Amino acid sequence: MVLNLGAAIVNAISCTDAISTLSPCVPFLIGLPPTPSDACCAAAQKLDKLASTSPAQRKNLCKCFVEAIKIFPVNLEKVQRLPKLCKLHVTLPSNPNVDCSKF
Repeated sequence: MVLNLGAAIVNAISCTDAISTLSPCVPFLIGLPPTPSDACCAAAQKLDKLASTSPAQRKNLCKCFVEAIKIFPVNLEKVQRLPKLCKLHVTLPSNPNVDCSKF
């Protein structure tokens, strides 16, 4: 199966770029360090600010991250903890079955 993460555009940022932005969070999200790095939180806050601008952008980011967590081996518990640890305003989907229309 081929997944085109670049198909969804989020306020001039593609899904691929959104996922790439969170690359500093990979060590935390796959379960290695107990807390996210400063670079991870800075990246997550950048996307949080973008997601806070409109409901459509939140929904598009949600869809992007739902697809990403289906294919990347992330620790879903850590995905749930990231918003609190990085002081984000928008919650990230931490379940591949989340209904993004409610974001």
